[in-house]
Amino acid sequence: MGLGNIRAQGIRAVKMKDNDPKNIPGEGDLKMALYASHCREFITRLSPVLCLALSLFALSACSDDPAAPEPVPSDGAPALFISYFNETRNDLFCAARIDESWAFAFVSYSNGRAGQTAIAVDADGIPHICYYEIGVDPVRFDAGPCRGISGMHAQGYLMYASRSSGSWTVEEIEKIFDYEGDNCVVEPKLDISIALDADGVPHAGYYQCETVYIPPSGYPLVARILSDGYLKYASRKASGWEPELVDHTYSLDGIGVYCASFLDFCLCDCLEPNPVELLESGLSLSMDRLGYPHICYSDPLKGQLTYAVKSGAEWEYDPVDPAGGSARHPSLAIDAGNIPHVVYYDSSERNLWYATRAGGAWNREIVDGADNNGHWASLAVDPGGVPHVSYCDAESGQLKYAVKREGFWFIETIDFVGGEGRGISMVMDGDGTTHIGYCDVSAGALKYASNKGGRWTIEIVDCWGQAGAYPSIALGRK
Repeated sequence: MGLGNIRAQGIRAVKMKDNDPKNIPGEGDLKMALYASHCREFITRLSPVLCLALSLFALSACSDDPAAPEPVPSDGAPALFISYFNETRNDLFCAARIDESWAFAFVSYSNGRAGQTAIAVDADGIPHICYYEIGVDPVRFDAGPCRGISGMHAQGYLMYASRSSGSWTVEEIEKIFDYEGDNCVVEPKLDISIALDADGVPHAGYYQCETVYIPPSGYPLVARILSDGYLKYASRKASGWEPELVDHTYSLDGIGVYCASFLDFCLCDCLEPNPVELLESGLSLSMDRLGYPHICYSDPLKGQLTYAVKSGAEWEYDPVDPAGGSARHPSLAIDAGNIPHVVYYDSSERNLWYATRAGGAWNREIVDGADNNGHWASLAVDPGGVPHVSYCDAESGQLKYAVKREGFWFIETIDFVGGEGRGISMVMDGDGTTHIGYCDVSAGALKYASNKGGRWTIEIVDCWGQAGAYPSIALGRK
């Protein structure tokens, strides 16, 4: 039952051990950092240095072979799960909130780069996580006028992990990019989304990139980049994962000019638009009560924000915002009446939008029109069909929360996160309580906020190194 065998017992942790990224982590590889967190608002105002010092103190108090944690009783099952990356260690972690304390499990080593994560929890309390495993190796060109110039070979895989019976099972879904060329072209933080159907079967939405680097063959030193991006969807069958193409979302044929820099060269005129930025534009997947997949995604190739649903043999497409080519990180929710709701950040107008479809037509409106508002927007719709949105105000570096009541958006500030943050994820429980997992860049910490009882409370979940990148939150067993 997920992390049901972990129980927080004061400020103690198991010392972390390096793991071979080729191995599937089992119980012996489990990393647990057990904090008596229950840290509230005043703790969040601690400086990053003090926060790190507390984490170091917790780890220094651990033994190499601690006593086995006590089993969690049936009424103490994890209520919340958060998946996230620790960028200091390049590790993927899963945090579970048990009896108002947090327990942490190591899931996988990212092999060089942190990327997006997405988590869903089934009816048995088992977490299912999708993430990207990215590896980057240095290379040097061995021929032509660029001979001896440094470059990189980057490979990325869409991975899936689930935990049951005390261990994690890790699977590769599909290779999503393989690039060899200049250093500044590809280092993607690709969006990803996971959802479970009524039978607990996992489904994933993600991007796949095909990029070809053609180095210069003479002078001037002009390199050519050919790149295509694809929106993909995969479901897990008895025989394994079955990927399929949803849409061709961008095509790029560009050039970059090299210039001399001391005794080396660099690609000084990077591509515009950069294929990495196009792939980071975002997607969101939801499953309806009939088991049909719905995906909302930015489509730079057509210059629009698109909504796609597959209720038969083929995908059906509908533009949410026909001029939404600059839409970023959309968040999609399907309400009890099977009506889709979407929020997204418009990077051109620099504000936050909300759209819902009624009578076959999309109705759009601005949630927050202040400049540079709406980064990492996350949407939840309550049982009454009321939309709730959490997002980052990049101008003030604040985490904000908006709810629409009686035709108006009411906005409040929750916390300071620094800049545009590094990921926000929100869910609502059956009691109407909002739960938010987010990265506080200013503190290098993963945080959790909830408004149970009508008042926001904030906890530091993990502040070891640079923790909390690209979090995803899901409700566990009640």
